[in-house]
Amino acid sequence: MPIIRIVAFQELVEQGEKLENVNRNLDTLNKDLKTANRHVTSLKSVFGGIKNYFSGGSDTDTKPTTNFTSQYRPSDSLDRVLEDSQPAKPTKQTEFQKFHSKDDELFNNYESKIANNMDSMNAGLSKLKHLSIGLGDEIDHQNQMLDKINYKTEGAKLRMDGFNRDLSKLLKN
Repeated sequence: MPIIRIVAFQELVEQGEKLENVNRNLDTLNKDLKTANRHVTSLKSVFGGIKNYFSGGSDTDTKPTTNFTSQYRPSDSLDRVLEDSQPAKPTKQTEFQKFHSKDDELFNNYESKIANNMDSMNAGLSKLKHLSIGLGDEIDHQNQMLDKINYKTEGAKLRMDGFNRDLSKLLKN
């Protein structure tokens, strides 16, 4: 189980880093499209150049981001689950152990083994539950990232279509 947990965690972190890179690249693309749109507007006419001058901003305000370190962090609940790698130890006596008489030593020994096995199964299922919750939180976080990326991509596509339309009009004239 620990190997599967580590592999699932690593894959989700790598996927999150890739989504973060796509998000950052879309931001750069949108800045570049804005700059290109300003250039096309200034090419359209003298008035377009004047409009760009008074609308503010400059072409040098977009700085390329070439060197970056990954800022992606997985969800906190997933980190907590993966850090908790110690097996849980039962702290209280189970009802099964309390119910039976303690006169028969052989029976108590067998009963104790069963109770310990059940406690171990309970601890394992509890860890599996928390791991599932942590992975689910991480997947929800990445779904939100995908929604943001989708929104930015649609905006970039609309800007690109407008940019291409304006350029084709300029080239025809």
